[in-house]
Amino acid sequence: MNLPNLSNRRAGFTLIEILIAFGVLGTLSLIMLTLMTNLQKDVRRLRDKGDRSLASYYLDQVITTQDGVRSSAELLPANEALRACVIGGAVGACTSDCCKANIDHEFILLDPRDLNSDPAARAKLSGKTSAPLSYNLDGTVCQSSTCAYSIGTAFNAHCPGGATECDHAEHLVVKIAQKPLSAGAFVKTSDRSLIYFVNVNYRPFIAPIAGQALAIGAKATVQVLGNSGHPSEVENFVFDRCESSATSIVKLTCYGFVNGGGTVQIEGLAAGTSTITLSINDGQPTNNISPAISFVVTVN
Repeated sequence: MNLPNLSNRRAGFTLIEILIAFGVLGTLSLIMLTLMTNLQKDVRRLRDKGDRSLASYYLDQVITTQDGVRSSAELLPANEALRACVIGGAVGACTSDCCKANIDHEFILLDPRDLNSDPAARAKLSGKTSAPLSYNLDGTVCQSSTCAYSIGTAFNAHCPGGATECDHAEHLVVKIAQKPLSAGAFVKTSDRSLIYFVNVNYRPFIAPIAGQALAIGAKATVQVLGNSGHPSEVENFVFDRCESSATSIVKLTCYGFVNGGGTVQIEGLAAGTSTITLSINDGQPTNNISPAISFVVTVN
């Protein structure tokens, strides 16, 4: 039997061997390409999730601090209802019924790190829920039509004693609505409610005083009852305003307060009438002056 002479075989690979090698390499390349694509998607998804988590975490920190909400209350007229509920009192055309309970008030959240003296020029963190602020996936504000998601804010006021409206709120429930604007930006919409305790000073007030009658030369002492506006507040009242509209008819002397009660002395000087106007100050930095009350003194 004659054996083939292997030394005479032509060097190289056969066509079948080359095709098999290319097939193996193609399969490996396809597998690697698929793995890399999936890896990039996972990295992008984790990065986007991280960006949103960081943005949401900072948003939560701002919402739960008094500085963040108080800073936003300075933006007028957009946040007029927020100002009425947080700081209290009438603002512009807004009266105390701007702070109504059990309804959602939209507002724009400002960045408290921005100390610009003009609130309108400060950086915004959110828009109103009806006009939210749009963001890119990296957490920067987006101005284009391809934004990834948006954030809007609103609050629900709770008034002292469960009242339906108040001069300012006892606390706020702040709602943050994050909505996806493009596919893949969010798995689902995130709506969160956070309790924000306002802890503001409640505006004091004076109980109404009935009209008084005096004879010429007579004197009388009138009791003035001040109220802090909330049972938990104890104030040291002083008179902020103590005026007689006709000093030639009624002489007025105002004394101090003890345990919320003060006194004024009226003295009839001549026949006629004089309107007495009083207000009190509770000594707090803000929201500290009561609405003025008036009563008429008639001298005969």
